[in-house]
Amino acid sequence: MTAHSLQSLLTFEEFSQRFLHELVKRDGDNYDREYLTSCLKYSKKLIDNKLPVIFSRKHLCALTGYTSKFIESAVGSPHLFYRQFSVPKKSSGMRLISEPLPSLKDLQRWIYKNLLLKIPVSVAAKAFVPGRKLRDGARFHVGQKFVIRVDISDFFPSITRNRVFGLFRSMGYSSKVSSDLSRLCCVDDCLPQGGVCSAYISNMILRSTDARLLMYARSNSLRYTRYADDFTISGNFFSPTILDYLVSVINSEGFDVNHKKTAVMRTSTRQMAVGHVVNSRVNAPRVYRRSLRQAAYYIEKFGLDNHLAHLGETRSAARDYYLGKASFALSANPLDRNALELREVLLGERGGLIIQA
Repeated sequence: MTAHSLQSLLTFEEFSQRFLHELVKRDGDNYDREYLTSCLKYSKKLIDNKLPVIFSRKHLCALTGYTSKFIESAVGSPHLFYRQFSVPKKSSGMRLISEPLPSLKDLQRWIYKNLLLKIPVSVAAKAFVPGRKLRDGARFHVGQKFVIRVDISDFFPSITRNRVFGLFRSMGYSSKVSSDLSRLCCVDDCLPQGGVCSAYISNMILRSTDARLLMYARSNSLRYTRYADDFTISGNFFSPTILDYLVSVINSEGFDVNHKKTAVMRTSTRQMAVGHVVNSRVNAPRVYRRSLRQAAYYIEKFGLDNHLAHLGETRSAARDYYLGKASFALSANPLDRNALELREVLLGERGGLIIQA
């Protein structure tokens, strides 16, 4: 029976009729009625949630267009399908990035689009959700008397393949299919930082955490958002019990808090949420905006290549790097003059000598 034709049907009733038709066509009137009942029971939850029905690895191959040999290799030896490199962390140290190779990346995109995006995540989750922006994670905390920030230690490595397996099982997939899907999304038995599915899966894994903290915040006149592993709670009346509760919930959900990054910020200090200042309005930090103005001045005067040479940098795609820095500031304040000036210079709108590095 053709997998694609069955997937194109929208309702469970239509799916049932077509499934029976294909079964009779294959086996005649002697088809296995117990098998039919079992398959339809398995399919109903998936179809009701608008998820593709996947009966087996062979079925997954038919849906994705990949051969059984490829999926068997990717499932059995996932480390062979990634390239790893390190990038500097914002604070200190290096962060390991595991980027899937093109074939596995394409397969992960299929899982992301056809499975993961069908499952909604918490309204408190502001990262890696289509339609939600960085600014959304900051604007809720503007003008509050205090802002608490808590981070998770080793966020993606903390989400093990077993937890991802459990996630796919909870969606309604069989143990064998869930095992294949979890192995296609993980490497070294955890979510890779750099995988297509990792970010959205982390949001799904944290739905319980978000629900508990959102309920607590609403019951105590507080505001709660989460940007990846960056938890933020704010309000007008601070109590140490708020921080204690936040940490206890995170720990009870199987994560460790990075206490070095825990911060309680009051109005007398610079209050930060997802990298933005939120004391009175959302804005990029002053030092950050000043660095944009300085970069615009030197790039316009000397050209991008000369500016980088002066700094002793050999950064590739430097133009995109600086455009990204400007975009970050503009995501906080679309009228930021420093960011707009840098973008104008980089795009050649002010007649500067812009040479791609």
